[in-house]
Amino acid sequence: MPLEMTKTMADTIKSNAPSLVVAETGQIGSDNVIMNHKKPPFDNVLVRRAVSLAMDRHAYVQGVRYNGAVVGAALMPKPWGTWGLLDKDVKALPGYRSPAVDKAEARRLLAQTGTGPGKPLRLELTTRAIAIYVDLASFVADQLRQVGVEATVKQLDTAQYFPALARREFMIGANLTAGAFDDPDAYLFENYKCGTARNYTDYCSEEMDQLIDQQSEELDRDKRLKRVWEIQRRLEADVARPMLGWRTEYFTRWPYVKNLVPHNSLYNYARTGEPRVSGSRPREARRSRCERSTVHRRASTTRRTRRNRKRRPRAPRRRWPRCSARKRLKRFSPVHTISSTLGATTLPVNEPEALVRTRYTVLPQT
Repeated sequence: MPLEMTKTMADTIKSNAPSLVVAETGQIGSDNVIMNHKKPPFDNVLVRRAVSLAMDRHAYVQGVRYNGAVVGAALMPKPWGTWGLLDKDVKALPGYRSPAVDKAEARRLLAQTGTGPGKPLRLELTTRAIAIYVDLASFVADQLRQVGVEATVKQLDTAQYFPALARREFMIGANLTAGAFDDPDAYLFENYKCGTARNYTDYCSEEMDQLIDQQSEELDRDKRLKRVWEIQRRLEADVARPMLGWRTEYFTRWPYVKNLVPHNSLYNYARTGEPRVSGSRPREARRSRCERSTVHRRASTTRRTRRNRKRRPRAPRRRWPRCSARKRLKRFSPVHTISSTLGATTLPVNEPEALVRTRYTVLPQT
């Protein structure tokens, strides 16, 4: 499932089961810092820029996501994304350069606003009470501490977190954002247009709104790409929503599960082509559903008989159904589920033989 398989987990599973196939893909999901532009001190662009400069993006990739993420700006970069800034352009942005240089500049900007070692800026860092959020929030708080900002992490349950963002009842937060597909419209309109519901930072620029509309109307792909790059540079200059990186996702499957290719989206990851099961499978998986049920029933009956020879009389049990493909075809709907460690998808079945083959869950013997 998305967000549940990290690179560390994928490497561990692969080492324990070398035959597993691990597929890596982008998630169209970013880890970012949201600041309320309408509340002090973040109504001051210098403070927002200092926060962005304080973030060591490469340390985030290694320490928080264990190399399971890539550094990028407002849109997902290559190799997973299409519209993100090129790597050479990202490295030239403030906050994406040398950590020592960026942090020194962050301290200088904070000193201009009247804060420093003798008068630290104290903040409440809001995040969601889920491990993947808390890990990010802990890292952000540590980075802020290194430039003289004391941030206390405040964890909110999911039922409280998103309403708090919607009501703008926060100062600064560690947030995760994901999109349905890799297109500038999906991200820019939702997160950066004036007055949109998920523009949690309340960033608003009429000039930026016009640029977003213009890139959406552009039919020439190369021209649109250049406009999108310019938008990302301006978003970084305005410190609209500092990005730390874009997460990668890891899916595992057994070799006999074919055509199960994950998509690079948190929400569309299970939209696959024509998955099927073929090749060598575990012995348990090769049995039909009724055969496995019969084996389990006999084994449990044998154990009870050995444990208690004098069995108490019981009510007659319902007879087990006959295992014919025709009856199974009538009993179940024509759409069945194939399950694997990679996820789930629906597969239309029109023949009894295929129904027998895909009715059960394909899992290895333990």
